Amino acid sequence: MMNYTKDSMSLQAKPMKLVIFGAASGIGKEAALQAAAAGHQVTGVVRRNPPSTPGIHYVQGDVTDAAFVARITKGSDAVISAVGTAQFKQPLTLYSDGAKALIKGMKQSGVKRLIVLSAGGATVEENDPLIFRFVLKPILQRFLKYLYEDMLRMERLLEASALDWTILRLSYLTNKPVTGKYRIARESAVRFGWSIRRADAAHYILHNIDNQKDYQRHICIAN
Repeated sequence: MMNYTKDSMSLQAKPMKLVIFGAASGIGKEAALQAAAAGHQVTGVVRRNPPSTPGIHYVQGDVTDAAFVARITKGSDAVISAVGTAQFKQPLTLYSDGAKALIKGMKQSGVKRLIVLSAGGATVEENDPLIFRFVLKPILQRFLKYLYEDMLRMERLLEASALDWTILRLSYLTNKPVTGKYRIARESAVRFGWSIRRADAAHYILHNIDNQKDYQRHICIAN
């Protein structure tokens, strides 16, 4: 079923302790900034050169290192993995290796809530418009073959885990400011979901960390 977010919602009243992988840029950076502004305790994990931003504790680390994951997530309320790569023209394992480490590390730390980013183009849904099913998505799946293959491996690993995971399948990403208005669909596509603002994807994540309707679900999102 399609759900429409018409107005900005308020963040959870209780401050949370969040660990955000991939917090240096994109949706990870947006989530870290929005969470800190809302009063949450934020640890932002980056691959290199931790920045200095008021309200955010940045650390250098690797999402594929299970021991690091266990150490950095201990005592947290939830984990967000917003890692990404621009290297998609050859086989890669960042997403699946990250999923393995997150599953193992979070089991050790005792944290169960995890939200990860995937791609709406990687799967064809029954309610996709014909142009998406037979033209646009097949083109994307050929062009981004290795990226999508690894994202789907990540999804299969998480689906078989005991974590309270949410897989957020994204449309084309833009850098426009946050609106708090977007469409989501659980276990189906957002019809004609062309794009999503990175800031709005972060907004949705932060407003649904405690939403049990999203636990162990695939969520498509678009403006």
